[in-house]
Amino acid sequence: MNEPDNESPSSRELLEENYRVVRQSSAIGDITHGQTFDSEKLFRDQKESKPFRQEVKSDIDNKVDSFLSGKKRD
Repeated sequence: MNEPDNESPSSRELLEENYRVVRQSSAIGDITHGQTFDSEKLFRDQKESKPFRQEVKSDIDNKVDSFLSGKKRD
């Protein structure tokens, strides 16, 4: 499946990327769900929510990297 001259990603790389995307999508979905209970607040806080979402994505990336490298949780 993974020939030496083949530059496509390995199965593990694909699974790792899939895991990362699923974790990010889930977290952002939770944030969006929490912010949309009050539509007035959603529009009022929209500018502030983008940096917060980026922070969440960054945190997830760090945790996924730790998990994939075999580090144990504290």
